[in-house]
Amino acid sequence: MLRNGDTLRGVVRNVGSNKMEFETTTTSITIENKEIESYYDSEKEKTFCRRQIHGPSNPVFITRITDGPIRMFVYSVSSGYGSSRVTTTNWFAEKNNIPLGEIKAAGLRGGKDERREFFRSLIADNTELLKRFDEDKKMKIDLMEELIREYNRQKGD
Repeated sequence: MLRNGDTLRGVVRNVGSNKMEFETTTTSITIENKEIESYYDSEKEKTFCRRQIHGPSNPVFITRITDGPIRMFVYSVSSGYGSSRVTTTNWFAEKNNIPLGEIKAAGLRGGKDERREFFRSLIADNTELLKRFDEDKKMKIDLMEELIREYNRQKGD
C-alpha cells in the first residue's frame, strides 16, 4: 500500500535501503521507499510496515505481528561475518493514539523501566490485562504478544 492510499498488486523483487523493485502483470517499476506504507510478502505470509525506529536513521520495513487497536512489530538486523554473525531483535508496538515505541530489546541494553511503562500505557484501559502484565517481572515477549492479541480481540467485540 502506498502512502497516498493506492494499492499495487504484484511481486516485490528487491527491497533496498531507498527503493523497492516491484513487478506487476504488465510492467516492472521502481518505487521510492518513502512512498510505501506497507507491503505483504505472500511467500513469508508477513506484512512489512515502514516505520521510524531508532534515532535519526531512515525509516525501515519492520514485520507486523499483530493488527488491531494495538499493532505489534518485530525488527531483526544481522551484523558481522561468517561464524561471528550476530542477529539483534527488537519488538515495538503502537496504538491508535500512541506512537510507535520499543517494548522489548534483545541483549543487555538499558531502558527496561521505560519499555515497561510504555507497554503499560498501551493496555492501561484494561485492568485485567494490566494486572497480568504487572505480575510478569521478566517482561516475556510471548506474554506481551498474548496480552496484545487479547486486548485487540476484546476491543474487536
